[in-house]
Amino acid sequence: TAAGSVTIKGGLAKSVSNVAETIIFGTENIYRTASTGRASVAFDPNNANKFVIAFSDNDNNWGAGTAIVGTVSGTTVTFGNEYVFSTAETSHPEIAFDPNNANKFAIVYWDNNNSAHGTALIGTVSGTAISFSSNYVFNSGATSLPKLSFDPHNANKFAIVYRDNGNSSYGTAVIATISGTSISFGSESVFHSANASHIWGSYDPNTAGSFVIVYRDGANDTSHAKVATISGNTLSYGTAVAYKYYASNNQVSFDPNNAGKFVVIYRDEQNSNYGTSIVGTVSGTSVSFGTEVIFAETGAAYLTYHFDFDPNNSGKLNITYQDYSNSNAGTIIRGTVSGTSISFGAKTVFNTSNQYLMGKVAFDPNNANKFMVIHSGVGDDGAAVIGNISTAMTIGSDYYLQADGSVSPTSTSPAVKLGK
Repeated sequence: TAAGSVTIKGGLAKSVSNVAETIIFGTENIYRTASTGRASVAFDPNNANKFVIAFSDNDNNWGAGTAIVGTVSGTTVTFGNEYVFSTAETSHPEIAFDPNNANKFAIVYWDNNNSAHGTALIGTVSGTAISFSSNYVFNSGATSLPKLSFDPHNANKFAIVYRDNGNSSYGTAVIATISGTSISFGSESVFHSANASHIWGSYDPNTAGSFVIVYRDGANDTSHAKVATISGNTLSYGTAVAYKYYASNNQVSFDPNNAGKFVVIYRDEQNSNYGTSIVGTVSGTSVSFGTEVIFAETGAAYLTYHFDFDPNNSGKLNITYQDYSNSNAGTIIRGTVSGTSISFGAKTVFNTSNQYLMGKVAFDPNNANKFMVIHSGVGDDGAAVIGNISTAMTIGSDYYLQADGSVSPTSTSPAVKLGK
């Protein structure tokens, strides 16, 4: 069975609680030995061991948009050739695969050589080669930090959220539709009619048409979450719910194994930039929050996180960040969501050098307990490293079968002892 699970009579797999989890990293793999700007990574859910990194090539026209295919074998990564999707200066490219179309992904970015217009394109992977569609403008005004999320319930659909600097910096969203290698867009939809920043959005993979947006309101510096209901290309919004004053680097994602449950991570600017998290719950178009929990008590930057897809690791997620207290070392910590709370294990360093530009962390949906972290380290080289979650019971401890079929070191009646 998968690590962290046991099979009991009848073949039912149940999770093992209170077992030690260790994060083990392989050797770093350099995908670019030159100055590498902001980057993001996504695994192809329809092709095991395949992923694509999108990044800004700082040595090519001040940041040409570039992508590269990687293949994982164990803890080793090999890369194909680099492919340029934009010869212009490209800022903050974000990438995601369409879960309903093998080999298809989308990239969004703002085009600094075209008045910072919000731009999107489609990429197709064949082996280690990439072909690109034309570049399509989704916002003809200046655009900041666009994010995208594919609709897991509707093939060829994805949502983009961004700040529209050409429209008073309003928080805005738009639905994109893919047809072959072409993209069309619905009408732009304002979700916050005032200055908005630190924007992120995520579909609930368990609830069709449900999408959550987080953002910081520039008028009062309070971060909010808002549920969007999506039907076709139309978005309607629930009431905004505040969760933090002076939060930055907001990120949100739904738990793939628990409907209506999501986590927001952020830097708490009122508390020495501590890395902080909070669990949210969606009910219809309403949002409620649990109590915030700190995961980096010494200050953190460049936060990224990703939920574990493995159903045997339900509620588990990995967070990466630059650790202020440890010479800005690249650091990872594993969290566990339970109800409306979240707890964390010990932190692990994956790179001791100053991580000036952290990239992203992403789980491989086709390989249990395996994930990847990309970053820029010494010399600004682009680097990727494979991590594995190693789960083991504690040596010398007794373990008991619980009434619900789970296994733990707790002997509460009517638990039955399995052994040491």
